[in-house]
Amino acid sequence: MMPRSLAGRLRLAAIVGTVAALVIAAIAIAIILERFVIGRIDQRLDGQIAALSSAMKNDASGRLAVGPALNGPPFDRVDSGWTWQIVGQGGQLASPSIRDHLPIPFRKPTGPLHQVSGLSEWLGAVRSFGRPRPTDGPTAEGKYLHWRILDVPFGNGTVTIAATAPYTAIYAPLREALVPLAAALAVLGILLIGAMLAQVRLGLRPLARLRADLADVRAVTRTTVPPANRGLSFG
Repeated sequence: MMPRSLAGRLRLAAIVGTVAALVIAAIAIAIILERFVIGRIDQRLDGQIAALSSAMKNDASGRLAVGPALNGPPFDRVDSGWTWQIVGQGGQLASPSIRDHLPIPFRKPTGPLHQVSGLSEWLGAVRSFGRPRPTDGPTAEGKYLHWRILDVPFGNGTVTIAATAPYTAIYAPLREALVPLAAALAVLGILLIGAMLAQVRLGLRPLARLRADLADVRAVTRTTVPPANRGLSFG
């Protein structure tokens, strides 16, 4: 399927090279945008986790409690996917956005070290010096959430604080950004391919004249190649 002419091969190389470069650029830009959007979401969730961590206390009955100010938007809309929850030995708390205020099960660390009595709490205290760990997964209703989870020392043990964001908060902005970007790259690709095809045509024009002159020499319609075509340079 490879074109036999030099012009055809140059045109094919120009088209394939341009399309490949634009596809790679689109993938790279999409990855960068996704990391940027997820980073902004993580900052918001980490801020909520930090606020919850600093606001935790035991009420008069010794159970976990936080102030109502932490239930502001968007964590106050039921089934919005923006949630927070605190799970520990002193009880459990959940944001108003979780139906019935029942914490959503999330993935817990597994492995032989976490099965040793008391070691899990110690490991949780060590992890609390770092940033919340990310994880993604579906709820029982099949809605995918982006999680940020942190184990925090509290009292004689640790509590787990988790905050989530819906996948739509990540991919809706990405879709809004990538659709016009794809259109712009398509227009750019058409212009670049057109420019390269024009360059190939102009660049090969001296060769076309030389071929015509050589055909005239073979047909004995002229005896020599015109002087203007003898000094063609390809360097």
